[in-house]
Amino acid sequence: MIRGALRLLLPVTCVLASAVFADSDRWYVIEIAGMPCGWYHEHVEHDEDIVRSMNEERLVIARGDQRVETGQRIVFEESPDGEPLRAEVIIESGGEPTRLVYTFDGSDSVSMERSRHGRVVTETLPLDGTDWFTPEEVRRFVTARIEAGARTIEYRTVEPGNGMQVVTVRSERIGTARFDHRGRSLEVSRWRTRTSGLPIELVELRSTDGILVESEAPLGIGPMRMVLTDRERAVVALEQPAPELLHAMVIPVAGLVRSDRLQRARYVVRADGLPSFSLPDSGAQRARLVETGVVEIEVDAARGSKATEAERSDPAYLASSGAIDFGDEAVTAFVARALERCSRDPLVRAATLRRAVARHMRHRHYGTAFASASDAARTGSGDCTEHAVLLAAALRADGIPARVASGLVHGRVDEATEPGFAWHMWTQALIGGQWIDLDATRPLDFDAGHLLVSTSALAQQGGEDELAALLPLFGRLDIERLDPEPDRPGGDDS
Repeated sequence: MIRGALRLLLPVTCVLASAVFADSDRWYVIEIAGMPCGWYHEHVEHDEDIVRSMNEERLVIARGDQRVETGQRIVFEESPDGEPLRAEVIIESGGEPTRLVYTFDGSDSVSMERSRHGRVVTETLPLDGTDWFTPEEVRRFVTARIEAGARTIEYRTVEPGNGMQVVTVRSERIGTARFDHRGRSLEVSRWRTRTSGLPIELVELRSTDGILVESEAPLGIGPMRMVLTDRERAVVALEQPAPELLHAMVIPVAGLVRSDRLQRARYVVRADGLPSFSLPDSGAQRARLVETGVVEIEVDAARGSKATEAERSDPAYLASSGAIDFGDEAVTAFVARALERCSRDPLVRAATLRRAVARHMRHRHYGTAFASASDAARTGSGDCTEHAVLLAAALRADGIPARVASGLVHGRVDEATEPGFAWHMWTQALIGGQWIDLDATRPLDFDAGHLLVSTSALAQQGGEDELAALLPLFGRLDIERLDPEPDRPGGDDS
């Protein structure tokens, strides 16, 4: 889950850099809360028949005492007059890298080939029929607008790393600043930039010819910055002590004892500085807005929530995707073993699959960012995200619609820390018209030590749009339990 949240910020700035700033090869250092933790590299080649835009990023964070490194490489090819031809994306987020190859044919769709573990899946994805810019067109457009003294810049482009989705980018000029680079002090313009689907606003610094020299995105744990530098200073960032994010984002809450057995609970959740804050009614959770930035939550682990007609008919909850790749042979074999001689009752089968995932994931650790269901089935290792996607894949393979749920869970990150709410992912199954919560990391099928923030079918690679809802909340939540009641004893599913 951490990998998806952090990597979101980078594509917003990646497509904007111009190729006219001294050369077409640039390096940036990535920082979180003032700590260098990664790099981003952009290179542009102009051949006679092809313009090739290449960018690569590496990022490392610490989760407890384990370092997690992620990476992504994108190559986008287009004709000199801006006709998209081909794009290739390689994503490393734990387990086997995912390779995506997009082929454009001039229509309002694009062919995508996804490969992992030697298995190749081909899909045809729709493209928004309205005009959008290729990377080279973005560079030219942004440069021309800045050189013309524009106060606003707005355009549409695609994100190859997120299912080739078309997004709208809007920048508003808010002033000037000075930027030091290679011994030179440059006058640059300051811009406030928003991208559709991303709930965080960036502040960017750009040179007079449109080059991005610095960007900053606010996170509750400290700002995330990307600063233009040279290769030597950029690559050494991966060798520095990584920012620790697991413990840094735990929210202490008193009064919950053995929350993994808790059946019912009520909470008040307060969000600092987020006037539009809300939480969903879904699965076991019911939410009520008390006042601006304050939500009262009631969780009853024994209940579900009624699915909407749109949710009941949505094919995404039964489809294979990059993260929930249930067509993989390792996943299908796992499901067949788990359900051998099992009842046909969907509730029984879902609970059986949850227990099977819990038993299968023997090596629990924080060293993986976000591996796929097929990786989890093969290795039996990972954290809550791998549990969640493997269970979702197993449910879909059995014909039960499923999605992942992101939010917070109460417990100890490790034995050295006090209990609190930490960021977490689990699974929801659609059974009998109801969304039912299931958590393969806990003793019971589900318990009231959970707070739901968002749900996602993970239809796109990594589901970044849906998981982006978590970003503004990091470091800004306060949680209080209301009216503690004696915990109901739960059964043992050993």
